Amino acid sequence: MIKETTKTEVEAMPAFDAYLMQLRDLNDIVYTMGQHIKLTKSGDHYVCACPAHLENENCCRVSPDTQGFYSEGCCGAGGDIFNFISLMNNISYMDAVVLMAKKTGIPVPE
Repeated sequence: MIKETTKTEVEAMPAFDAYLMQLRDLNDIVYTMGQHIKLTKSGDHYVCACPAHLENENCCRVSPDTQGFYSEGCCGAGGDIFNFISLMNNISYMDAVVLMAKKTGIPVPE
């Protein structure tokens, strides 16, 4: 389950950080990664091949709770949904943010 960001949490952080949190909340990492890589449920998380090089079956752990991934035992790639989109599309982190913003329909703040 994705943790909803409270109004107090959003008001306490800089505007762009709040924007990123909102965009993350609207885009589930398990769903997004599952569109690109075969995920297998394993307890409270999922496992898959490392998105950095699509090798080493099941070395990457995807957490629905933290909305992050980490390739343990291979290259150490990891991060949030934007890191994943960046890896899969060979684009910068910021370009990944813009891509997800367009997909979600939320304009990127100036």
